Amino acid sequence: IKPGRLKTEMNAVALPEEAWRRATLIAALVRFADGFDASQTQSTKIIEIGTPPGSDIFIRVEGPSDSEDAGAAERNADLLSGVVKTPIRVIPQENIEAETAPTPAAFKIEEPVEDETPSKKKRTKKSKQPGVLPEDTMATAGRKIIHFHYLRMLSHEDGTREGSDIEELHDMRVAVRRMRSAMRVFRPYYRKKIIRPFWQDLRATGRALGAVRDLDVFNENAQAYLETLLPEEHSSLDPLIHAWEDQRETARDEMIEYLDSNRYRNFVESFEGFLTGDESIKKGSKPDADRVFQLTPIVVYRHLENVRKYQYILEDASLETLHSLRIDFKRFRYCLEFFREVLGDEAKYVIKKAVKLQDHLGALNDADVACQILIEYLDEWREQEQRERIEIHGITQYLIAQQRVLRELVETFPEQWTDFNQYEMRKNLGLAVAKL
Repeated sequence: IKPGRLKTEMNAVALPEEAWRRATLIAALVRFADGFDASQTQSTKIIEIGTPPGSDIFIRVEGPSDSEDAGAAERNADLLSGVVKTPIRVIPQENIEAETAPTPAAFKIEEPVEDETPSKKKRTKKSKQPGVLPEDTMATAGRKIIHFHYLRMLSHEDGTREGSDIEELHDMRVAVRRMRSAMRVFRPYYRKKIIRPFWQDLRATGRALGAVRDLDVFNENAQAYLETLLPEEHSSLDPLIHAWEDQRETARDEMIEYLDSNRYRNFVESFEGFLTGDESIKKGSKPDADRVFQLTPIVVYRHLENVRKYQYILEDASLETLHSLRIDFKRFRYCLEFFREVLGDEAKYVIKKAVKLQDHLGALNDADVACQILIEYLDEWREQEQRERIEIHGITQYLIAQQRVLRELVETFPEQWTDFNQYEMRKNLGLAVAKL
């Protein structure tokens, strides 16, 4: 929301003063935060904030795309500047030399202090980008990319074990998923017998984390649904939520048991050796194209092919077909992100379009899974001897609501597909690849 819209947006004007103030602040922060990732690289980091008396607020950032993100963030600071009644400036690292020295009112955004033990350092160190170069062999690029996400997996392990912030588990699971996707892209360039055990261990890790994360998602969606109901109806899903809490506790115990197991510890140690060595690279007697600049176009368009092959079967497509498309679409998006450093800037446009469609398919899949789980719960309820003591009206209403969401997402999918599968996307992808 832009500042001018606040004066005309009826939903905002009608709010009580305190609610209006809070809603405006949230909108301002979200608008401002969105600018910090205009590059879609998630690499720009705030390193310093200054509030000199009588002067503008300044925020200094650094990262490979800090100039682009700083400019977008400063433009998006218009609403927040009005809320705090002070202009906000966002300065990229490359311009810091030209700026005045920090005043005592400035404060640094410090990195967490790392434990001095080698294992702890390994678990907290996070690089900003994999560092893929056009001249890298595909085997080298694969190691860089997988190692990048391997470090992220480890950096979120302690938070996942501790369990107070469910986003730690989410981020650890995302890192594992991306490693699995990267292994799928790069496995032709390594010896099968060496990478096969890692593939199996990544699957086992993903399953252990996923069982808990899925229940977190179910619970979040249920809580969001409850917020749409009257206060007196907020307990209508209690039997279901209590059942999920019991399942989550069991799944979490199994997850911790896996993370404490010799299998996981051996996987972490041996995977580190694989990612930093070269003995697993496949070698042949004939010269083959094996460089990033030679093979990336083929890999990218092969993933696009896997997505566009659905084009003529999407009309009245089954949920199973849309589920398969979601998986292939996720792999296409990940592939683009793996090679983002060597592709042209036009890749950002394609990634943004891919994320939008993937989010739609993800929401569709969540609604489908929720319907299945609710139906299974109701089936189990029918088998209980004292089922009359369990109030299920709220649960049946939630099932109906999820079915409506599912139907709407299915019906609106064709327009989402058309928005993605257009000439502008193909042109930008071609220009991004042409940089190689």
